[in-house]
Amino acid sequence: MFDENADTSWHSAARYTHLAKTMRVDFKVCNISFWGYDRYNFIQKPIDFVMLTIRKRKDCCFERYLNVCLVLNEDESDQLCTNTPDGFNDDKSPFITWYKPAKKVRTVELVFRDQHTPAQIADLKIFYNDCSNFKRAGEVDTHHCTCKKSRNATHH
Repeated sequence: MFDENADTSWHSAARYTHLAKTMRVDFKVCNISFWGYDRYNFIQKPIDFVMLTIRKRKDCCFERYLNVCLVLNEDESDQLCTNTPDGFNDDKSPFITWYKPAKKVRTVELVFRDQHTPAQIADLKIFYNDCSNFKRAGEVDTHHCTCKKSRNATHH
């Protein structure tokens, strides 16, 4: 899923077909302590979310993307969901994009709510601004912030 190869894909297990399937990304940084022992402590580091894009499978099953919802910071009351089996508005393109800019995002979830089909993603990219390297708010210029793709995810 994170290899930018359209010929590979992630597919949920058959035993989860009749459940909602969730792919979740937590944004964290590693804080290393050197007090005698190397200890890795992961702390949340919010980002300024821009959009999430997935590539649909190209070999089959193109119409399994109805009611796939983007959930930021576990706030299901403000989720953004696809409205047709192809994604948004019967779009036949190979990609689906959820554009929902938001500040201070700690978790990004993609929830496949259809309980009749498995979840599948050929590729996934999260685009966000990381302006934490600026010291003062007046120095932040979004044109100079780094746009990054996340590659760490868990799925249920």
